[in-house]
Amino acid sequence: MRLSDGAIWTEQGDGSNYQGCGIAKATAIWRSLLDDVLGRFGATRAHVAAAGLGIAGFDRPKDEIVLAAAFDELLPGIPRELANDAYPVLRAGTSDGVGVAVISGTGCNAMGTGPAGKRYRIGGLGPDFGDLGSGTDIAIEALRRAFRSQDGRGPQTLLAHLIRQKLGLQRLDDLVDLSMHDSRPGTAYHPGLLAPLVFEAAGLGDPQAISVLEWAGSELGLSARAVARQLFSWDAAFPLVMGGSVLQRSRTSHLRDALVADVRREFPRVTPVLLDLHPVAGGISYALDLAAGLGVDVAELRKKVREHFHLQGPLPRPSSEASK
Repeated sequence: MRLSDGAIWTEQGDGSNYQGCGIAKATAIWRSLLDDVLGRFGATRAHVAAAGLGIAGFDRPKDEIVLAAAFDELLPGIPRELANDAYPVLRAGTSDGVGVAVISGTGCNAMGTGPAGKRYRIGGLGPDFGDLGSGTDIAIEALRRAFRSQDGRGPQTLLAHLIRQKLGLQRLDDLVDLSMHDSRPGTAYHPGLLAPLVFEAAGLGDPQAISVLEWAGSELGLSARAVARQLFSWDAAFPLVMGGSVLQRSRTSHLRDALVADVRREFPRVTPVLLDLHPVAGGISYALDLAAGLGVDVAELRKKVREHFHLQGPLPRPSSEASK
């Protein structure tokens, strides 16, 4: 955004997680996006007051070294906040960036910042590394229960019917056809496509679907508590920001309620916050924090960012019991 008049412009490019595409390609993507944005405003790098950067692939100390070097080249001498791409969720959902945030979307992780500025983050590498509670995890667990329902190894569940209906299958094991080399054209399948069905079944009172969501919520709570232990005392009051498509757009509160209840077992004064902004607002907020430190009045700009990136439509809230 442009500080002089608060104008906001967004650009979107290819995926740029350097762990998957390499640092050279990632840097080229970032450079192209930066040049495009500056070109829109008729500006150069000399006009950049500060940058807030939430970067995918910023998972380990060695990643920080690689990424810092890349942005030293891209934004030389410019104040910046460089962090894992999950941190903007925390910043967008709090007034000062202090608290704990949990994200559940295609993947999941948890992170936090303490009152003294200490940061701690876990997860983000996937289920093989112990991260559970994402939309993909929910879908896979639901699929397991649906199969067990179909063959008699588990209780009956609406999930079996809903999955067959969603994918146009006569039997659940026909799911194999969607992964075969000769699968019919236009049949792209990813387990995450099934996650909304779990919320649908839970909304209809299906015990197995509710159990899946409560399991996932407890897994997310486990991660949140592990982060909070590093940053807050048990009796501290701090916000728990819930972000990511699964937490923000879920049709029932079972997942969020289980998450909040799990965290409150150890941190009873935590306050749940369901993020109602696009996470990019958090990255801009980090940049505005730096600009404010340089003496720039950013109050009106913060208001414009919130208005611009506010998610449209009412978001479902946690139940009244979980939000007390």
